Amino acid sequence: LWLGVAMLESGDIPAAERELTKALAMGGSECIAAHYHLARIYSRRGDTAEALRSLRAYLDDAPKGEYVSDARELEKKLQQQSKR
Repeated sequence: LWLGVAMLESGDIPAAERELTKALAMGGSECIAAHYHLARIYSRRGDTAEALRSLRAYLDDAPKGEYVSDARELEKKLQQQSKR
């Protein structure tokens, strides 16, 4: 998970997506935050539907998670964009 986050922050988006996807598959509930970070990737890529799906997964699975306020803010922003 943290390797994927570090890669995302350093701008290596393909590697970050690969590592975050692996974290979800292998880490289960301990890596729920990967959904939030994947949503950031999908949002950057312009894939609003996939970003919203990942945000919803994160918010449903971690309603008191570390990134909840950021996730809700991104979700709101993406929903507004998709209505345009």
